Amino acid sequence: KKDMLVFSDGTKLFLPEAEAELAKLLPGCELALVQKQSRTTLIVRGEGLTEEGVRQAIKPWQDGKPRSQQVAKIVLREAPLPRTATGKVKRWEL
Repeated sequence: KKDMLVFSDGTKLFLPEAEAELAKLLPGCELALVQKQSRTTLIVRGEGLTEEGVRQAIKPWQDGKPRSQQVAKIVLREAPLPRTATGKVKRWEL
């Protein structure tokens, strides 16, 4: 339940699968998908990233998704993503 976003049109996005696909497009980056203010937000940490560069890198993934599931906002982060003892991202802290 915590690892899934449900959109107003009834579609669902399974976060571990989506993040694994995005990680292939952004190698060496730490990332997480969250929903903020009803918008899908990608939070990324990595060296020398720009918002436009990330947007171009994830474009192939975006093109295959319904509009409701596409990333609406990208947040670049310098600090590591907060994680639990088992290594899962603490989405509620983001």
